Amino acid sequence: MENLTQDLTATTPRLSHWAAQGTASAGSPFCPKALIDKLKRLNLVSGTPASCTITAFGEDAIDPTFTGTVGVPEFAIVINTDSVVDAPERGVMTGNLTGDLVIVPFGPGGVTPDLNVKKAVLGPSVPLILVQNGVFTPNPAFGVSFKPSCFTGTFRLPFQVTSAGEPTKPARGGQAFYLGDDGSLITVRPEEVAFGFPMLRAEVTFAKC
Repeated sequence: MENLTQDLTATTPRLSHWAAQGTASAGSPFCPKALIDKLKRLNLVSGTPASCTITAFGEDAIDPTFTGTVGVPEFAIVINTDSVVDAPERGVMTGNLTGDLVIVPFGPGGVTPDLNVKKAVLGPSVPLILVQNGVFTPNPAFGVSFKPSCFTGTFRLPFQVTSAGEPTKPARGGQAFYLGDDGSLITVRPEEVAFGFPMLRAEVTFAKC
């Protein structure tokens, strides 16, 4: 979910405020083993979870130079405690994220999609946004402290492939793709669609600081 403010000038940045939900593999900094062990001892989770649900409220600013920053002051790991069918919502760990953005456009200056001459793309002019110098700073939870972690990431924006030269109007429910780092087309999966719209895919890789 995103609210975007952008004046069409050569000097005004693109400002975006957004909310996101996703999952993180157990044992990663977004889903630390020490937190899972504590939740198990408190009987707040059962078994051994393979992942954690995460929510984030963030903002980013992208300059006309195709660089920018991203900040997530409200990041949380959430669990389900009061309904077996509701989405997880009780926060059990919080933190914040910061990072620098680099925009990768279609074409020779970025990544060229793997298409034949009869196909064209309809969608964002910047299908890939790279996150560099990312830092995740978690807050203590249940008396347990966690160290900051460094990461890189890739935001993949969905687009549609159409017949070259044919006008196409925006519409819900059409087949959509993400752009791979090598120009390959990655089909949007059913679980990556919300209310008929394909969602942005965010991929995060942790590294030593």
